[in-house]
Amino acid sequence: MLLKDAIKEDFESHRSNLDSFYPGIKIHQVSQGFQYFCDNYSNHSFFLTQWFGGRLREKWDQFFKQLKAGIPLEIISERAFFIGHEYWLRQGVLFPRFETELIYEAAMNFLNNRRGDLKVCEVGVGPGTISLALARDCSPSSYSSMSSLTFDCGDIDDTALDICRINTFRHNPYFGRNSVYLFKSDRLTKMPGPYDLIVSNPPYIMEKEDQDLVHTSVLQYEPKQALFLNDDEYFNWFEEFFTQVEAKLKPNGLFLMEGHERHLKKLLPVAKRLIKGNALIIKDLSQRDRLLEFRKSNG
Repeated sequence: MLLKDAIKEDFESHRSNLDSFYPGIKIHQVSQGFQYFCDNYSNHSFFLTQWFGGRLREKWDQFFKQLKAGIPLEIISERAFFIGHEYWLRQGVLFPRFETELIYEAAMNFLNNRRGDLKVCEVGVGPGTISLALARDCSPSSYSSMSSLTFDCGDIDDTALDICRINTFRHNPYFGRNSVYLFKSDRLTKMPGPYDLIVSNPPYIMEKEDQDLVHTSVLQYEPKQALFLNDDEYFNWFEEFFTQVEAKLKPNGLFLMEGHERHLKKLLPVAKRLIKGNALIIKDLSQRDRLLEFRKSNG
């Protein structure tokens, strides 16, 4: 039996169980996850044509046992992807989500239409997916040969900063003139500023009110402080955050924040009251409110 046939057989026989843990999971995600679990960097098609036996079978049994138990693929393989780039991670950091690509796309558009040395801040950097992708991908043709981007990345959690530090080291060869610095900071408290761009995927789930929308695997395996805020403190937390953004964002600067579909419309007037400029809410592909975009006025 070939590996691809063994994977197909086990996937089909356990499909209902897998769907309960990983809604919409596809067989290619399982096979790629197993390849990363094996630390195999060969062509994926070639990897799947290996004979299924011996050490490979032992590895598959280890992998699939964890998968059937509902452990996220990202934890089993210690890898996640964002905008086509690979990131190392461990349990204890927030996994990158597809909807967070909205921040990346809006930030890329902003940065590629600016000139000169620019400063960017990310609040709640986690494993580094947003800032490191921007540091890699901002088009060099948009800048003069002497221009650069500086990324100040903050997080309150030591585990997240340790993982981000490793990912920064791995991606650093692709940064060109761009540079990345890490800070332990609650929101913008210890971030030097001022910034041309501030991006954030902060905790935005109400601990009690929004529990019904959170998948059990998220509750079990992802850090609660990166996801939840106390219901009674929710709007005060964002008021303090927006006040810090007003103080650290340059005139004509841009603030991008991912938020909860239930609460972004309520946070919009709060942001407008505390930050001088123009704001709008951007919907994700499922037409849910997802991103707060705020352009600060010029003075």
